[in-house]
Amino acid sequence: MGAAPTDASPAPPGRGRGRSGWVPWALVALVLAPLVVSAIGLLATVGGEYHPRGDVAGIELHTRDVGRHPVLMGLYSREGWNHPGPMLFYVLAVPYRLLGELSASLHFGALLVNGVAVAGMALIARRRGGTPLFLLTLVGSAVVISSFGPELLRDPWNVSITVLPFGLLVFLVWELACGRARSLPAAAAVTTFCVQTHVGYTVLALPLLLWGVAWLVVPAWRDRRSRATSGEAAATWSDLRRPALLSLALLTALWLPPVAEQFVGREGNLGRIVEYLTAEHDEEDGHTLGDGVRLVSSQFGLSPQWVTGKKELTAFTSEPASLTSAPVPVFLGAYAAALVVLWRRGSRSARRLAMTVTFTLALGVIWVSRIIGPVFDYRLGWLSVLAMIAFVVIAWAAWLLVAERTGPGLARGVGLAAVVPLVVLGARSADDGAAAGTPAHWGSSSQVESMAEEVLAKLPDRDGDIVIDCSDEGCIAHAGLVLLLERAGEPVRVSRWGGVVSTDANHRVHERGSPLRARLHVEVNSAFKAFDRAADRPGAGLLSYRGELPLDERNRLVAEVRELDRDLRAGRIDEVDHFAWRSKIGQQLSTRAVAVYQDEPERR
Repeated sequence: MGAAPTDASPAPPGRGRGRSGWVPWALVALVLAPLVVSAIGLLATVGGEYHPRGDVAGIELHTRDVGRHPVLMGLYSREGWNHPGPMLFYVLAVPYRLLGELSASLHFGALLVNGVAVAGMALIARRRGGTPLFLLTLVGSAVVISSFGPELLRDPWNVSITVLPFGLLVFLVWELACGRARSLPAAAAVTTFCVQTHVGYTVLALPLLLWGVAWLVVPAWRDRRSRATSGEAAATWSDLRRPALLSLALLTALWLPPVAEQFVGREGNLGRIVEYLTAEHDEEDGHTLGDGVRLVSSQFGLSPQWVTGKKELTAFTSEPASLTSAPVPVFLGAYAAALVVLWRRGSRSARRLAMTVTFTLALGVIWVSRIIGPVFDYRLGWLSVLAMIAFVVIAWAAWLLVAERTGPGLARGVGLAAVVPLVVLGARSADDGAAAGTPAHWGSSSQVESMAEEVLAKLPDRDGDIVIDCSDEGCIAHAGLVLLLERAGEPVRVSRWGGVVSTDANHRVHERGSPLRARLHVEVNSAFKAFDRAADRPGAGLLSYRGELPLDERNRLVAEVRELDRDLRAGRIDEVDHFAWRSKIGQQLSTRAVAVYQDEPERR
């Protein structure tokens, strides 16, 4: 058995610039082909016919503001504050402007972000681990792309568009741990993107970046001290200075908007986030380290979610079932064995990758324990990517053992065999991407458009603002309606600062005393949240309705409910009969529906 390889060893095969220099790029293109196919299909078949609702509509509203109005904070959170920063909107503004401000261009931007993340992971793997790690990373990425499906890969929602960039951050931090200071600005930028876009990455991305910085600073400081005693120049410290200054300048520019808002804004969004995260919460809303261990270890079971794409959720909370009952993590032992192999036989880079991935898995456990409220499954995409990287570590260790015992010939054959799953998975994902059609984020695109047309046709013919408000789930349709009316050139406003629409955009807030054309209310009905009481407001008039239940039938059932209430008050029926009949009717009234009401002029 030879000595353990070091980073001073000759470059691994496949990294030269000879005739086969195009092969790695061709393999990367093969993995990214599904994203390209999805992007082409999105623009060619969907084009300007797609109109988003909910948070995606809110993202487009803020992206539209870039370069026109101040954009200082991230997307609105249901907890009453906004995610830390606006970097997502600035990133999406580039394809949004270049593609004529089509709503579909946001999804094109998401595909672009994810494509850069996958390519970045693969190229870093090739630079640090040569052809074996390069191929394994590509295979792992192809599996994740297949399991995620086209909807997540092209989703600009803040919990989706950060998933693959977090995987890129793990690789960038690995480079920092290996002493590559030139990767520091990129790592700082990706960390900022993740943290600003979704506050949950504060527990994951920020400590991970500090981990990488520590691997740069501590050796440089030790080298400086040792060389100072001998009178030699501190070359390592000098190499770090320029990337550090560039990173500092980049962080200053990226964090200037949210920091400025904190001190000159209405309430200080960063302060509200800190106040929420540090406040006392009910014990039942919290989680334990044991919950984190079960959730993270579940990705090491026989059929991990990152491979199958299948989600097992609890009935009422939409949390992963593994949060309370995790499968046996049979591959966790293989991961531990891989750590031993890489520590004893791998290069310094291999050991640093193993340490970085293990540290990130530990951060994932802590992340779960810090969650307030339900651990919604849609927030856990990063765990699939992290698990994929952990399995790449396992496969890399196995590859090293095969190459050591059989020579390079068999290992090269295994490498060629790795191309097969790339082709199969790429073809499958490309087919899914081509057939994806119109994005289905929070409802029908045509429904939003038809409701906007109907509302415009019924509004009074006078000057002034169109003020649109919402309550509860009505805000899902609310942002889409605001967006379409704004696109139509209408002076659409909201009545209060804050929320998905008006966050950090005071130009959309109606000023008291200014002319008012109409005041509208958007209500959405779903299970356990009836909206029919909205019609009982004095002066309210229905402008538009879309629902599974025809409007005439809904009105008839609502009248029956009111008659039952009158019978109960008059003593004609008892409470048992009232409850039974009301529950039966309520099941029909709880079907999905959305309505837009207009207040009469006297209620302005």
